[in-house]
Amino acid sequence: MKTCVNQNKKNEPRKSCIINYRMNQEQENAENRKSAALSYTEAAVFFFIPIGFAKINRWENTDFNESEMERFKKHGFDRKIKQAEEMRKLGMIFYISISIILAYILK
Repeated sequence: MKTCVNQNKKNEPRKSCIINYRMNQEQENAENRKSAALSYTEAAVFFFIPIGFAKINRWENTDFNESEMERFKKHGFDRKIKQAEEMRKLGMIFYISISIILAYILK
C-alpha cells in the first residue's frame, strides 16, 4: 500500500492517496489486459475446435469458444480477441485442407 505524508503525522495513509493508488492500479491492469497474449492452451483450443458442436440444450450456450470470446470482450482483452479469431481461421483452414488431402488420397 502506498503511503502519503500528512502534515500532522508522517507516513500515515490517507484516503485520497489510497484511492489514487487503486485507480492507477486499475488503469495499469486495464492496459495489461489489452496487451495480454493467448496462452498455448487457449490457442490450441481455438485452433483444434474452431466451431461449436451440437448443443445439448437449444437455448443454452455450450460453445466454449463463444463464451471465451464474450469474456475477452467484456474484460477488454483486445490482443486475445485478435489472436483467437486468427486461430479459429487457421483451424478452419487446417480442417478443410485435411479433408481435401483425405479426399484426394482415398479417391
